[in-house]
Amino acid sequence: MPETRKPAACFFDLDGTLVMRDMDVPGVSYTPEELRVCAPPSERDADAIRRMVEAGNLAFICTGRAVCNLHPELLELPWSGMVTLYGGYVTLGDEVLRDHPFTEEQLADLVEGLDECRGNSCIVGSFDCVETFDGIPTLGGWERVRTIDDVHRAAPGSTFGKVFLDFDAGEALLSRRIVRDQFLYMPGLGSDLPWSEFCPVENDKMLGVRTIMARLGDAVGTTYGFGDSDLDLPLLRECDVAVSVGNATDALKAESDYVTASVREGGVAAALEHFGLCG
Repeated sequence: MPETRKPAACFFDLDGTLVMRDMDVPGVSYTPEELRVCAPPSERDADAIRRMVEAGNLAFICTGRAVCNLHPELLELPWSGMVTLYGGYVTLGDEVLRDHPFTEEQLADLVEGLDECRGNSCIVGSFDCVETFDGIPTLGGWERVRTIDDVHRAAPGSTFGKVFLDFDAGEALLSRRIVRDQFLYMPGLGSDLPWSEFCPVENDKMLGVRTIMARLGDAVGTTYGFGDSDLDLPLLRECDVAVSVGNATDALKAESDYVTASVREGGVAAALEHFGLCG
């Protein structure tokens, strides 16, 4: 009897890979509600993901964003699971496989440090966010906090796994022992962007992929990772086939098995079709 082909598992970074929002288009503005979520996927890429799942393959989000920052049109796609908050919150179907936010001590030290340096930030949880001082205007505006008590008042019961903050504040926070020793620092996201991120040092996209694949075991065949920035290096290194979109960094392209078209040219769809994953 012919051997049954095992399904492939594809892990997709979002911003710059599967979705892209223009923030500098003359005459175009966005509401706070629109800014709180990522851009929607293009119809070509969305259709390709639907077709690859209909063909029996598995599709996973793999992003630094939180669930609450995902566009409704994106969430409507047939995802098999999600790696969010850089592996801090991982799901397979309806099951939460991993939930590793900041500890209360870490969060309190972070908020205290932001207050001391008057740093603008958005502190991100899976299902809620808060901001300090002027926040991050391009993220849509959340409730402002100054102390850890403010955090719990504004988002009762919520946990947080990432902070997105201005670059100067990020540099200032590195003087704090807990931040320096227990957080992963990602300075200057993207190209010449004056923003940085921190998350618990135990979290990264590689761990998120491993968590899902450990549960799936040998039921899955080839794994594919799709990315655009250096933050996606752990993702691509963990997958069997590393795919960069055309607008990816040189470092990511150098470690990729295949470079597809840019995000604006439907690079995800083109790569899925190239590898014969869409049926």
